[in-house]
Amino acid sequence: MARPLGELRGTTEQANELARWLRKITNGVGVRQLEADFPYSKSMWTQFRNGSRLVPKELLGQVVNRYLREPAMRQRQLDLGLRLLDAARQSAAARTPGEGSEFTRAAARPRHLDSFAQAVLRLDDARLRQMEAIRRLTASERRCEQLQDLVSALEQRCTLLEHERDRARDEVRAELQQALEMSVEYRRQANHKLKRARRARIEAYELRLAAEAQVTRAQLGMSRDSAVPDEMGTALVPPSATAGNLASLEGLAPALHAMDDELDEDDQGRDELRTALRLPAVDRPVHDATLLRGTVEESPLSPSPVPGVGGVRPSAGDGEATGDGREADGGSPGRAGGHAHRP
Repeated sequence: MARPLGELRGTTEQANELARWLRKITNGVGVRQLEADFPYSKSMWTQFRNGSRLVPKELLGQVVNRYLREPAMRQRQLDLGLRLLDAARQSAAARTPGEGSEFTRAAARPRHLDSFAQAVLRLDDARLRQMEAIRRLTASERRCEQLQDLVSALEQRCTLLEHERDRARDEVRAELQQALEMSVEYRRQANHKLKRARRARIEAYELRLAAEAQVTRAQLGMSRDSAVPDEMGTALVPPSATAGNLASLEGLAPALHAMDDELDEDDQGRDELRTALRLPAVDRPVHDATLLRGTVEESPLSPSPVPGVGGVRPSAGDGEATGDGREADGGSPGRAGGHAHRP
């Protein structure tokens, strides 16, 4: 895991701006990895990313080519990085003792971008954060799998040691007992880390959802800032098509019902396996699987008339779910005994 970056130390604001851009491109990559990927030491990379040393032009291009996969984004960020590098070099050359007029500093700043170009760069920023969120989610899932395998191996080891200890001779029983106690402790620690990793996986998934929402908002901002939707090679994705065929809400309810059936079957299968393994039953919360019946509003981006349900208006006779899982008209709970109630 990369350590948090320190404060900026550039001699000019332009140098700090270049360092901010470089931090964004190399976000999540530690100096050890950067040293392995490029012919520059860890100390040099620290200086590049805090602004005290300007990144060389050829290295700037190599970094962009390595960490940005999308060609259009790669070219835009390369152009931006080169402009920032040129501005930082000009400001450093113009910065002499006693000469730091406002005119000199203003001349060294990069030219102002039009509103559409700024919107494209904002979209690039959002996509970089999205890629970082996906990378962290993937790493969290891999870490959970590794810890699950470790806990499983330690569980098996403890079982085998218990069996060997009970059948061993007195002279080796104490040694097996010590090995068993150590294995139990390692299992406890690994299980604790597994729970922490699972929490991190949930947080990483929430970050991914937030990053994807930010990308969508940036795409909508581009469509507002220019009548030409794709002048700079950036594909705009309609909000209704970002997750498959969500434009057809009529097919969504059956899909959710089918998923609910699968979850019920999974719960039942795990309960049967628990019984076969002679494990105690688990108490699961009662889930309200009732789907809201209604009609779709004309504008999918209009304010939701029902909290938490965007663009859906309840039909007459539809009861609102109460806190205890029952509908306001006195209906039965949405799920009882692990089976879904169908509206």
